[in-house]
Amino acid sequence: EQLLSEAAADVWDVAPSDKIVVKTSAGKYYSVESGQAEITLEEDGCISINSVLMAGESVAGGYNRIKVPRGKMANLQLPDGSSVFLNSLSEITFPSEFSDDERMVYLSGEAYFTVAKDARRPFTTFSDRMNVTVLGTEFNFSASDESSVVTLVSGNVKVDTDMSESCILNPSQQVALQNGKLT
Repeated sequence: EQLLSEAAADVWDVAPSDKIVVKTSAGKYYSVESGQAEITLEEDGCISINSVLMAGESVAGGYNRIKVPRGKMANLQLPDGSSVFLNSLSEITFPSEFSDDERMVYLSGEAYFTVAKDARRPFTTFSDRMNVTVLGTEFNFSASDESSVVTLVSGNVKVDTDMSESCILNPSQQVALQNGKLT
């Protein structure tokens, strides 16, 4: 978790852009011109962007990042079968490969997650103020400086805050973190 948070906190080495930007774990940057990008992380760590393979652009133990500017969207396919639909003004940081006992990503902004079931490896989405842990489900997570909101579509999720509060959501439930309290 600490390494993931540190990777997400790294300053971008490129100027602000109106393009979707992908930074691979090898430190290479790609800009995507289209309004929506399809990004796939293959099991061997290679990344494809809009069906174009970026061979050899992933380093084991490293982290990939995607930054989506205003007015753009990106769909990310992870090697475990999970998908993440990133809304505009969002960033996600994720390892080039998941470990044998957990799957973790770091989110700033808003994303819709469809998480592949894997009882051995929980899937945790971290943000600055709230964490969501699932085994396989669909949920929306919006994480900003002002508030964080989790809306559950199917399955169950556990929500933890940085203030040691937690709750479990059932389908069609929503929880928000506002002024340090879950509501």
